[in-house]
Amino acid sequence: MREGWTQTTLGEVAQWHSGGTPKAGAAKFYDNGSIPWVVISDMLQGEIHDTATRITQEALEAIGGRLAPSDSVLISMYATVGRPAIARIPVATNQAIAWSVPDINLIFPRFLLLVAQGLEHEISSLARGATQRNINRAMLREFSFLLPPLAEQRRIVDVIGSVDAYVASLESYANAARTARAALLHELLTTNTQGWKETTLGEVAQWHSGGTPKAGAAKFYDNGSIPWVVISDMLQGEIHDTATRITQEALEAIGGRLAPSDSVLISMYATVGRPAIARIPVATNQAIAWSIPDIKLILPWFLLLVAQGLEHEISSQARGATQRNINRAMLREFSFFLPPLAEQKRIVDVIGAVDGAIAGADRAAEDARNLRSGLLSDLLSGDHEIPAGYDRLLGAA
Repeated sequence: MREGWTQTTLGEVAQWHSGGTPKAGAAKFYDNGSIPWVVISDMLQGEIHDTATRITQEALEAIGGRLAPSDSVLISMYATVGRPAIARIPVATNQAIAWSVPDINLIFPRFLLLVAQGLEHEISSLARGATQRNINRAMLREFSFLLPPLAEQRRIVDVIGSVDAYVASLESYANAARTARAALLHELLTTNTQGWKETTLGEVAQWHSGGTPKAGAAKFYDNGSIPWVVISDMLQGEIHDTATRITQEALEAIGGRLAPSDSVLISMYATVGRPAIARIPVATNQAIAWSIPDIKLILPWFLLLVAQGLEHEISSQARGATQRNINRAMLREFSFFLPPLAEQKRIVDVIGAVDGAIAGADRAAEDARNLRSGLLSDLLSGDHEIPAGYDRLLGAA
């Protein structure tokens, strides 16, 4: 252990409290509430600047009357156990969240957040419970870590903060590029120039759907080699593999047809209108329509862009009391403007270049997040010293 570093616990450096949940539906606890009230979903971004729900002063008193102060570190104790965040405003919390009052003579709040991030996996791994995984505050207080002197804490916070700023800039660039892509795609698909004609999805492609082999039937799933698509496999827009594979017998039981490579898929149930393109031959369940485009009329990748442009419109037409859906007959009727093949290729290439830039930013952000994770682990271990001269650099900045 390096000089000046000590072994300590979360309970030795901070007081830990938790809140409660005001009675659901009680107007006096929620209507016109002004006090931010944190649940675990409010913690997902790591910093809490506001909450989805606000409660009244009467509600706060009913659940204990205490607010977590600004810069309090919060750690979730139920379900998603170990998730850390820092409150940038005073907040109340529900009973699933522990919040801290750190001893600032021992630890900076921002350093306590980094410690909590470093301990997240360990805290989560110790959760128990038959119906809902959880830990309690007594358990939380016992988690140990190495505590450096305050000056070293400050250096570590600043180094990780610099990486966080870099990650945030990459994510901001990627998000701005996605917004620009959506606007550009809309413009490119709706510029009805000479040679374009109005058509429908049913006029440019044949549309089919699959089915679901009987759940639990070993002959349909065990050692299956055929990729079988459900909607969760479509989230990335391109399908290179699937979570589940089925057997040839299963494929025959659900109709015996595969969507070919470069088939465009559109979801018809629940998450309606989600498009994707299959980069391999696949089977699908009954919630997904797949296409065989007429390549004399439309390029498969242009059909994907058309499906992306129609996603909101398709989704808005879904109906159903228990589950929103459309059917293939409805899908075939959606109309769009079709340019000549040469213009289709140009549009595909333009959007492809934007997609490449977005993918590059996403990869860089992921690499930076991985760098941050490894760097944080190294710095919290005490094995890597940040030079004292770093303080002078900070002062000059």
